[in-house]
Amino acid sequence: MPGGAQKLGETVEECARREVSEETGLSISLIGLIDVVNSIKFDDTKHIRFHYTLIDFAATVNGGALNAGSDADDAKWFTRDEIPVLGLWSETERIIDLAIEMRDVIEAAT
Repeated sequence: MPGGAQKLGETVEECARREVSEETGLSISLIGLIDVVNSIKFDDTKHIRFHYTLIDFAATVNGGALNAGSDADDAKWFTRDEIPVLGLWSETERIIDLAIEMRDVIEAAT
């Protein structure tokens, strides 16, 4: 899942679209906020090493061609059944499931 640091003066929505474009070559339209997740890592002495606030959106692809940008190792599509073998953080899998649910609800309503 693409992501990165928000630039000063950039909205979270602009940041999401820019990061996806930079890391995947795709242009997107945001369809909704999925969730906000805190990632807090501690060192061996229980001091906070870093704290990231992750803002996750669901989106649809408008254009472009999927390819890894300069700050991404790779860019691929995966089916939901392929996700568990990737060894992702449980929160990432939860966000993916929520995004799929959101897409299904939107598609059912149209």
